[in-house]
Amino acid sequence: MKMPATTLLLLSLGAASAPAQAASVQSAREIAPGTSEDPVFVRELAEGRYLDGELESAAQLYFEVARLTSDTAERSNALLNAAWLQLLLGERDDTLSTLRSALRVDPDIELDTRLYNSRFEKIFLEARSLSAPEVAATPPPIQPTSRVATPNPARRLYDQGVERQRQGDGDAALGLLQRAAAMTYADDSSQLALRRTALLRIGLLYFERSQFSDAATAFEEAVGLDRSDVSAWKNLGLARSKEGDRTAAIEAFREAYARQPGALENARNLAQALVRDQRWDDAVSWISDAVRHHERDAHLRLLLAESQKARGAQDRAAESWRAAMELDDSFEWEHGRQAAIWLGVAHLEAGRNAEAASVSREALERDPRDATFWNLIGLAQQADGEAAVARESFRKACEHDERRAEYRNNLGRAYAAVGDLAEAEREFVYALTLEPDLPAAQSNLAQVRKLLSSR
Repeated sequence: MKMPATTLLLLSLGAASAPAQAASVQSAREIAPGTSEDPVFVRELAEGRYLDGELESAAQLYFEVARLTSDTAERSNALLNAAWLQLLLGERDDTLSTLRSALRVDPDIELDTRLYNSRFEKIFLEARSLSAPEVAATPPPIQPTSRVATPNPARRLYDQGVERQRQGDGDAALGLLQRAAAMTYADDSSQLALRRTALLRIGLLYFERSQFSDAATAFEEAVGLDRSDVSAWKNLGLARSKEGDRTAAIEAFREAYARQPGALENARNLAQALVRDQRWDDAVSWISDAVRHHERDAHLRLLLAESQKARGAQDRAAESWRAAMELDDSFEWEHGRQAAIWLGVAHLEAGRNAEAASVSREALERDPRDATFWNLIGLAQQADGEAAVARESFRKACEHDERRAEYRNNLGRAYAAVGDLAEAEREFVYALTLEPDLPAAQSNLAQVRKLLSSR
């Protein structure tokens, strides 16, 4: 999940196009929820991968659901979903094999023809025919009128649009999906569901093109068709945020969180929206409450610290930055690193130079090549009058980031402080080759050259 937390657009496809939703069941054995051994959790992961377009990964996760669950209906549904994804990936033979496995689990499995295209239905019929000798009981006869019915025109256009989207042809996909949406103004619930899913895909395509106003319009209409759709509210919030309508974004994120209070991503989205709109009182109040529900989330702590600092609560902000540093155990240490930078700077601004250096050294334990923290250590040492020691810290900062003009300027100041004006001049010139308009380097170079000329 990059700093700031980049939230993915989740396309909630609903009953008209997502894999069939299996009912949540309790395993016969005790399983810790939210782990890789929890079939409900793994199924949710599979649905998320499907909605993000990661079809191969989603198929593997559905196979894992089938392995984990002891419920016949959920197992067969998981295999049915995996087979559908295999077909979308162009694996016709694997689709047939997986459908036969699903029928071995549940010979009486029913196929909702509204969810799949005619090709999948034909393979399903073939699998049932081939599987017939393998099952103990004779499956009920298939009614041709309900199983091989030709999809309605809107559904056909929708399926074509989804396929073009999968192939990366956004223009063709957008045109097909728009035509499908335009043909679904019926009172029939399945038609309205199809319109909603088409609108969500249309919104996603517009979002990917940075046409955020058009994306928001599509997501807003989708929300109007189903106000309980958490993903639609979230997508609407993201589009409104990109569009610059912060008030509308906050309201959309509030709706998403209200419908799924335990979702960490929804909490982060709302917290970020409040911070971006500089609603500091609301942000501190709301994020503090969210932290109580998500105690170990470093990102929320970082956002809370920013809000506390804006309100002048420096000590509280320092506590939150410290918590973010310690809680972030991710490989990138993205939120923890940002918290360490802000905490180090806050210590420097308050004259707590030893504390600034200490925080920076902690951060360097995570990455000894992080130039930012070598620079902070140098600034702390320089503020304490240790120019020679600071020079070595600035040198390390420059070694690890050769293109940062600010670090070269700081190194030049350290050289000047120990009386090496020639080296100081070289560093200031170097800084200005990297950033010609850097005021500090311009001023420092002028002063050093004046001193050199007076010798």
